[in-house]
Amino acid sequence: MDPLQFVAASHVVIVAGKGGVGKTTVTAAAAVALARSGRRVLAVEVDGTGALRRLLAVPDGSLVPLPSPLLEDGSIRVAAIDPEPSLVGYLSERGFGALGTTLSKSGMLNLIATAIPGIRDLVVLGRLRQLTTADEADVVLVDAPAAGHALSFLRTPTDIVHTARSGPIRQQADASRAFITDSSQVTVTLVTTPQATPVRELIETAYSIEDELDLTLGPVVVNMVEPQYSSPATPSDADHAAREFLAARIRAEKGHISELADQLALPRIELPRLDGNPSNIDHLQMLADRFSS
Repeated sequence: MDPLQFVAASHVVIVAGKGGVGKTTVTAAAAVALARSGRRVLAVEVDGTGALRRLLAVPDGSLVPLPSPLLEDGSIRVAAIDPEPSLVGYLSERGFGALGTTLSKSGMLNLIATAIPGIRDLVVLGRLRQLTTADEADVVLVDAPAAGHALSFLRTPTDIVHTARSGPIRQQADASRAFITDSSQVTVTLVTTPQATPVRELIETAYSIEDELDLTLGPVVVNMVEPQYSSPATPSDADHAAREFLAARIRAEKGHISELADQLALPRIELPRLDGNPSNIDHLQMLADRFSS
Protein backbone atom coordinates (compact mmCIF):
# COMPACT_ATOMS: atom_id res chain seq x y z
CA MET A 1 0.00 0.00 0.00
CA ASP A 2 1.00 3.64 -0.37
CA PRO A 3 2.41 4.44 3.07
CA LEU A 4 0.78 7.86 3.05
CA GLN A 5 -2.64 6.25 2.70
CA PHE A 6 -2.48 5.27 6.34
CA VAL A 7 -4.19 8.58 7.10
CA ALA A 8 -6.81 8.36 4.37
CA ALA A 9 -9.65 7.14 6.56
CA SER A 10 -9.44 9.63 9.42
CA HIS A 11 -8.52 13.15 10.44
CA VAL A 12 -6.57 12.19 13.58
CA VAL A 13 -4.00 9.39 13.74
CA ILE A 14 -2.82 8.35 17.21
CA VAL A 15 0.60 6.70 16.86
CA ALA A 16 1.42 4.24 19.66
CA GLY A 17 4.02 1.59 20.40
CA LYS A 18 6.28 0.28 23.14
CA GLY A 19 9.40 2.21 24.11
CA GLY A 20 12.35 1.77 21.77
CA VAL A 21 10.47 0.95 18.55
CA GLY A 22 10.90 4.45 17.12
CA LYS A 23 7.30 5.60 17.57
CA THR A 24 8.22 9.28 17.86
CA THR A 25 10.62 9.09 14.92
CA VAL A 26 7.92 7.42 12.80
CA THR A 27 5.47 10.19 13.77
CA ALA A 28 7.96 12.90 12.80
CA ALA A 29 8.91 11.21 9.52
CA ALA A 30 5.24 10.75 8.63
CA ALA A 31 4.64 14.44 9.33
CA VAL A 32 7.44 15.41 6.94
CA ALA A 33 6.27 12.97 4.25
CA LEU A 34 2.65 14.09 4.50
CA ALA A 35 3.56 17.77 4.40
CA ARG A 36 5.73 17.25 1.33
CA SER A 37 2.73 15.60 -0.35
CA GLY A 38 0.74 18.81 0.05
CA ARG A 39 -1.12 18.18 3.30
CA ARG A 40 -1.22 20.59 6.22
CA VAL A 41 0.00 18.62 9.23
CA LEU A 42 -0.43 19.23 12.92
CA ALA A 43 1.88 17.04 15.05
CA VAL A 44 0.89 16.78 18.70
CA GLU A 45 2.87 15.40 21.63
CA VAL A 46 1.01 14.49 24.81
CA ASP A 47 3.60 13.02 27.17
CA GLY A 48 5.51 16.13 28.18
CA THR A 49 8.91 14.78 27.08
CA GLY A 50 9.48 17.20 24.19
CA ALA A 51 10.90 14.40 21.98
CA LEU A 52 8.60 15.06 19.02
CA ARG A 53 9.09 18.81 18.95
CA ARG A 54 12.87 18.36 19.13
CA LEU A 55 12.81 16.02 16.13
CA LEU A 56 10.75 18.58 14.23
CA ALA A 57 13.13 21.37 15.33
CA VAL A 58 10.55 23.34 17.32
CA PRO A 59 12.34 24.89 20.32
CA ASP A 60 9.40 25.41 22.66
CA GLY A 61 6.40 23.30 23.63
CA SER A 62 3.10 25.12 23.42
CA LEU A 63 -0.59 24.30 23.21
CA VAL A 64 -0.68 26.93 20.47
CA PRO A 65 0.73 25.20 17.34
CA LEU A 66 4.16 26.46 16.30
CA PRO A 67 5.60 26.04 12.77
CA SER A 68 8.42 23.59 12.18
CA PRO A 69 11.36 25.12 10.29
CA LEU A 70 11.98 21.82 8.46
CA LEU A 71 9.66 22.97 5.67
CA GLU A 72 9.71 26.64 4.73
CA ASP A 73 6.02 26.77 3.82
CA GLY A 74 4.97 26.13 7.42
CA SER A 75 2.95 23.05 6.46
CA ILE A 76 4.06 21.26 9.64
CA ARG A 77 3.07 22.74 12.97
CA VAL A 78 3.71 21.25 16.39
CA ALA A 79 1.63 21.49 19.55
CA ALA A 80 2.36 20.12 23.02
CA ILE A 81 -0.32 19.09 25.49
CA ASP A 82 1.52 18.84 28.79
CA PRO A 83 -0.53 16.86 31.35
CA GLU A 84 0.13 19.05 34.41
CA PRO A 85 -0.58 22.49 32.85
CA SER A 86 -3.63 20.94 31.17
CA LEU A 87 -4.96 19.82 34.54
CA VAL A 88 -4.31 23.29 36.02
CA GLY A 89 -6.18 24.79 33.06
CA TYR A 90 -9.06 22.38 33.56
CA LEU A 91 -9.39 23.47 37.21
CA SER A 92 -9.16 27.13 36.17
CA GLU A 93 -11.98 26.76 33.65
CA ARG A 94 -14.17 25.48 36.47
CA GLY A 95 -13.47 28.38 38.79
CA PHE A 96 -10.50 26.90 40.66
CA GLY A 97 -7.69 28.75 38.91
CA ALA A 98 -5.86 30.00 42.01
CA LEU A 99 -6.23 26.60 43.67
CA GLY A 100 -4.80 24.79 40.64
CA THR A 101 -1.78 27.11 40.49
CA THR A 102 -1.17 26.73 44.23
CA LEU A 103 -1.42 22.95 44.06
CA SER A 104 0.97 22.86 41.11
CA LYS A 105 3.57 25.02 42.84
CA SER A 106 3.34 23.04 46.06
CA GLY A 107 3.59 19.66 44.36
CA MET A 108 0.15 18.68 45.67
CA LEU A 109 -1.37 18.40 42.19
CA ASN A 110 -0.19 14.79 42.01
CA LEU A 111 -2.40 14.01 45.00
CA ILE A 112 -5.44 15.39 43.19
CA ALA A 113 -4.60 13.35 40.10
CA THR A 114 -4.16 10.23 42.22
CA ALA A 115 -7.46 10.81 44.00
CA ILE A 116 -9.30 10.91 40.66
CA PRO A 117 -7.87 8.03 38.59
CA GLY A 118 -7.48 8.91 34.92
CA ILE A 119 -8.15 12.64 35.33
CA ARG A 120 -4.82 13.63 33.74
CA ASP A 121 -5.40 11.47 30.65
CA LEU A 122 -9.03 12.60 30.41
CA VAL A 123 -8.01 16.27 30.48
CA VAL A 124 -5.31 15.66 27.85
CA LEU A 125 -7.86 13.92 25.60
CA GLY A 126 -10.23 16.83 26.10
CA ARG A 127 -7.51 19.28 25.08
CA LEU A 128 -6.69 17.11 22.06
CA ARG A 129 -10.34 17.06 21.02
CA GLN A 130 -10.61 20.85 21.33
CA LEU A 131 -7.37 21.39 19.44
CA THR A 132 -8.20 19.10 16.52
CA THR A 133 -11.73 20.45 16.22
CA ALA A 134 -10.57 24.07 16.04
CA ASP A 135 -7.45 23.56 13.88
CA GLU A 136 -7.47 23.68 10.08
CA ALA A 137 -4.88 20.93 9.55
CA ASP A 138 -5.66 18.21 7.02
CA VAL A 139 -4.03 15.59 9.23
CA VAL A 140 -3.33 15.49 12.98
CA LEU A 141 -0.61 13.08 14.09
CA VAL A 142 -0.56 12.35 17.82
CA ASP A 143 2.59 10.90 19.38
CA ALA A 144 0.92 8.83 22.11
CA PRO A 145 2.58 7.58 25.31
CA ALA A 146 4.44 4.25 25.16
CA ALA A 147 2.27 1.15 24.71
CA GLY A 148 1.42 0.35 28.33
CA HIS A 149 0.43 3.92 29.15
CA ALA A 150 -1.16 4.32 25.70
CA LEU A 151 -3.72 1.65 26.59
CA SER A 152 -4.65 3.34 29.86
CA PHE A 153 -4.66 6.70 28.05
CA LEU A 154 -7.15 5.43 25.47
CA ARG A 155 -9.11 3.42 28.03
CA THR A 156 -9.69 6.36 30.40
CA PRO A 157 -12.95 7.71 28.88
CA THR A 158 -14.56 4.25 28.90
CA ASP A 159 -13.45 3.57 32.48
CA ILE A 160 -14.85 6.88 33.71
CA VAL A 161 -18.11 6.43 31.79
CA HIS A 162 -18.56 3.16 33.66
CA THR A 163 -17.83 4.67 37.08
CA ALA A 164 -19.09 8.28 37.05
CA ARG A 165 -22.86 8.64 36.79
CA SER A 166 -23.03 12.39 36.19
CA GLY A 167 -21.21 15.69 36.56
CA PRO A 168 -18.57 17.53 34.53
CA ILE A 169 -16.07 14.65 34.59
CA ARG A 170 -18.69 12.26 33.19
CA GLN A 171 -19.57 14.83 30.50
CA GLN A 172 -15.90 15.15 29.58
CA ALA A 173 -15.58 11.35 29.43
CA ASP A 174 -18.66 11.02 27.20
CA ALA A 175 -17.33 13.63 24.78
CA SER A 176 -13.83 12.11 24.67
CA ARG A 177 -15.14 8.59 24.19
CA ALA A 178 -17.39 9.71 21.32
CA PHE A 179 -14.41 11.45 19.77
CA ILE A 180 -11.89 8.59 19.86
CA THR A 181 -14.40 5.88 18.85
CA ASP A 182 -15.52 7.80 15.74
CA SER A 183 -13.60 5.99 12.99
CA SER A 184 -14.11 8.88 10.57
CA GLN A 185 -12.30 11.10 13.06
CA VAL A 186 -9.71 8.92 14.82
CA THR A 187 -7.66 5.82 14.07
CA VAL A 188 -4.81 4.25 16.03
CA THR A 189 -1.62 3.22 14.25
CA LEU A 190 0.66 0.85 16.15
CA VAL A 191 4.44 0.78 15.63
CA THR A 192 6.74 -2.18 16.23
CA THR A 193 10.14 -3.50 15.24
CA PRO A 194 10.53 -6.95 13.66
CA GLN A 195 11.60 -8.76 16.84
CA ALA A 196 9.69 -11.32 18.87
CA THR A 197 8.80 -9.33 22.00
CA PRO A 198 7.73 -6.07 20.31
CA VAL A 199 5.64 -7.97 17.75
CA ARG A 200 3.84 -10.02 20.40
CA GLU A 201 3.21 -6.95 22.54
CA LEU A 202 1.80 -5.13 19.53
CA ILE A 203 -0.55 -8.03 18.79
CA GLU A 204 -1.79 -8.03 22.39
CA THR A 205 -2.23 -4.25 22.33
CA ALA A 206 -4.14 -4.43 19.04
CA TYR A 207 -6.59 -7.01 20.39
CA SER A 208 -7.13 -4.95 23.54
CA ILE A 209 -7.81 -1.80 21.53
CA GLU A 210 -10.30 -3.48 19.21
CA ASP A 211 -12.05 -5.78 21.69
CA GLU A 212 -12.13 -3.67 24.84
CA LEU A 213 -12.21 -0.10 23.57
CA ASP A 214 -14.04 -0.27 20.23
CA LEU A 215 -11.41 1.91 18.54
CA THR A 216 -10.41 1.66 14.90
CA LEU A 217 -6.92 0.44 14.04
CA GLY A 218 -5.05 1.74 11.03
CA PRO A 219 -2.12 0.03 9.32
CA VAL A 220 0.70 -1.38 11.45
CA VAL A 221 4.13 0.21 10.97
CA VAL A 222 7.07 -2.20 11.19
CA ASN A 223 10.06 0.03 11.79
CA MET A 224 13.81 -0.61 11.48
CA VAL A 225 13.54 -3.60 9.12
CA GLU A 226 16.99 -4.87 8.17
CA PRO A 227 17.75 -4.06 4.50
CA GLN A 228 19.14 -6.70 2.18
CA TYR A 229 22.89 -7.13 2.34
CA SER A 230 24.80 -6.18 -0.82
CA SER A 231 27.75 -8.50 -1.28
CA PRO A 232 31.00 -6.92 -2.56
CA ALA A 233 32.39 -8.08 -5.90
CA THR A 234 35.31 -9.88 -4.21
CA PRO A 235 34.03 -10.94 -0.78
CA SER A 236 36.51 -11.66 2.00
CA ASP A 237 36.03 -14.14 4.83
CA ALA A 238 34.78 -11.26 6.98
CA ASP A 239 32.27 -10.30 4.28
CA HIS A 240 31.08 -13.90 4.13
CA ALA A 241 30.61 -14.04 7.91
CA ALA A 242 28.75 -10.71 7.91
CA ARG A 243 26.53 -11.93 5.06
CA GLU A 244 25.67 -15.11 6.94
CA PHE A 245 24.90 -13.19 10.13
CA LEU A 246 22.66 -10.70 8.35
CA ALA A 247 20.95 -13.44 6.35
CA ALA A 248 20.02 -15.17 9.61
CA ARG A 249 18.80 -11.90 11.07
CA ILE A 250 16.70 -11.13 7.99
CA ARG A 251 15.16 -14.62 8.10
CA ALA A 252 14.24 -14.12 11.75
CA GLU A 253 12.73 -10.72 11.04
CA LYS A 254 10.68 -12.12 8.16
CA GLY A 255 9.39 -14.83 10.49
CA HIS A 256 8.23 -12.27 13.04
CA ILE A 257 6.60 -10.15 10.32
CA SER A 258 4.81 -13.26 9.04
CA GLU A 259 3.55 -13.94 12.57
CA LEU A 260 2.24 -10.38 12.69
CA ALA A 261 0.48 -10.80 9.34
CA ASP A 262 -1.07 -14.11 10.45
CA GLN A 263 -2.37 -12.67 13.74
CA LEU A 264 -3.61 -9.27 12.55
CA ALA A 265 -5.61 -8.68 9.37
CA LEU A 266 -4.34 -5.13 9.03
CA PRO A 267 -2.39 -3.38 6.26
CA ARG A 268 1.31 -3.12 7.01
CA ILE A 269 3.94 -0.48 6.31
CA GLU A 270 7.59 -1.54 6.53
CA LEU A 271 10.30 1.05 7.07
CA PRO A 272 14.00 0.15 6.76
CA ARG A 273 16.64 0.50 9.39
CA LEU A 274 18.77 3.50 8.52
CA ASP A 275 22.25 4.03 9.91
CA GLY A 276 22.63 7.24 11.86
CA ASN A 277 21.09 9.20 14.69
CA PRO A 278 17.31 9.57 14.31
CA SER A 279 17.56 13.07 15.76
CA ASN A 280 19.67 14.09 12.77
CA ILE A 281 17.59 16.14 10.32
CA ASP A 282 19.09 14.40 7.28
CA HIS A 283 18.23 11.01 8.79
CA LEU A 284 14.65 12.15 9.36
CA GLN A 285 14.38 13.38 5.78
CA MET A 286 15.69 10.05 4.47
CA LEU A 287 13.14 8.15 6.53
CA ALA A 288 10.41 10.46 5.21
CA ASP A 289 11.60 9.59 1.68
CA ARG A 290 11.17 5.89 2.45
CA PHE A 291 7.83 6.56 4.11
CA SER A 292 6.44 8.13 0.95
CA SER A 293 7.92 5.67 -1.56
